[in-house]
Amino acid sequence: MKTFRALLPALLLAAAAAAPAAADEALQALKREFPARVAERTPAKERENVLARVAAYDDAEGAKVLALGLSALADRIDEDMAVFAGIRRQYEEINVPTDVMKDDFKTRTELQARILELEEKQREDGKVLEAFRAALRRYGNAQALSTLSAEGKRLANVRAREVLAEGLGANPAGMEIAIRLGKDKDPWVRAAALRGLRGRSEDAVFEFAKESILSEHWPVRLEAGLTLEGVNQPRVLPVLIVALGKEEGRLRDDFGDALKRLTSQNFEPDPDLWQKWYIENRSDLEGPAPDKALFGAFKGRKPPPEKKSVYGIESRSRRILFVIDTSGSMKERLKSAQGTATGLSADELEEYDMTKIELAKRELKRAIRALEPDALFNIIAYATHIVPWKQKMVKGDMTTKNEAYAFIRDMEAAGGTWTYGALQEAFRVGGMGVVDRNYDPTVDTIYLISDGAPTDQDMDKPQLQDPRIILDAVREWNRLGKVVLHAIAIDPRTGGGQFIAFMKELAKQNGGEYVQRE
Repeated sequence: MKTFRALLPALLLAAAAAAPAAADEALQALKREFPARVAERTPAKERENVLARVAAYDDAEGAKVLALGLSALADRIDEDMAVFAGIRRQYEEINVPTDVMKDDFKTRTELQARILELEEKQREDGKVLEAFRAALRRYGNAQALSTLSAEGKRLANVRAREVLAEGLGANPAGMEIAIRLGKDKDPWVRAAALRGLRGRSEDAVFEFAKESILSEHWPVRLEAGLTLEGVNQPRVLPVLIVALGKEEGRLRDDFGDALKRLTSQNFEPDPDLWQKWYIENRSDLEGPAPDKALFGAFKGRKPPPEKKSVYGIESRSRRILFVIDTSGSMKERLKSAQGTATGLSADELEEYDMTKIELAKRELKRAIRALEPDALFNIIAYATHIVPWKQKMVKGDMTTKNEAYAFIRDMEAAGGTWTYGALQEAFRVGGMGVVDRNYDPTVDTIYLISDGAPTDQDMDKPQLQDPRIILDAVREWNRLGKVVLHAIAIDPRTGGGQFIAFMKELAKQNGGEYVQRE
């Protein structure tokens, strides 16, 4: 009989041979079950755990399984979005003020419950998609990356291609793949790749962003500008200056701000000033002084629009959506005006006698009056019901403005403060992809004007809603669109500290400003 010592080499060889076989068998089992499991409508954490097991295989086979799961999840999300859109349409058809004797309260309540259920599932799916991006950032095996590149070309689902392009863009070894995927006919895949590549300074990233800043889609141009800023080299300055000269709306400010951060110069977003400064200083930056033709011809372009001010927030945006709270508390007078009117100026005395809704109406009219005739705008009034003025953005000519003034005049304050529904409608009207991802967004700036903490849509007894639900939802709706959202709190003491914190965080997370009128 052989001793254990004599058998040990054979046992070790057998174990070594069995280990890959066992690993391969485990991977094949995952391959069979992963697409279906990751696409289930189960809590995100459960699916993230399965995803982590697949991502642990940093090889070609594991990468292929990951891509299959991403495709399955994206397809299922699109199916749910189609269902969601249908239920939203049903809900909107009956969710209007009506005769209480004919009010189909039961059906509306059932549809609302279904909408909330689907929205919760969307948030869970968003967490899983983020887990996919994180997994893609960690692949290092050359064969795995090659497989992901090949799978990316085969993916039919735009959402899946976006996740792949963004995740690989942030992967230290995935730059070339992300750029190839980013040269997709769908602008959102290009935008996703740019977002993933942000912070890299390689020549290929610079050239890709330089090309992308010429896109006809403004969110792509915005992402390209931010990626160029991340390159953080003198060669990006003339590209941003030229881009600045071609913009007329909000992106003029965005590109001007990028130039300020890069150079520590504090010019207005005027391409002539930036061109002059760059030409005077280029020898210190990167070599001999250039010819002015480097920047193209700025002459003959339209002058930049003046900044508009709403409650002291200034913007050059030409795609503005105003969302105004018309809940019952808005018919009250400002708390600061509840006292003796002494020592006030004429303007202050006028405001002293106003209710909050009157004050909001006045500021809204002023903002609309200042819009250029070819600027796009819309209004959403909200309380317990959501009342969009128009179903899409419209040009600010005089006829349209007069219609808007009539809509504002007829606003009445009553009901709860369903901020969630109002912002969801804002992103729908603006085409931000809450439902339809095949869009060119018509909104780049939203002004939210409110005086109270968000409530649900219960018509009889509205209950306070957790602000985190709204913040999470807006983050997902706005992840691609990059809409600036300004938050204006009227008489914030009415809503309390939690309301103020919510409005501040909403503005902060969406690149906007918070102001309050007391």
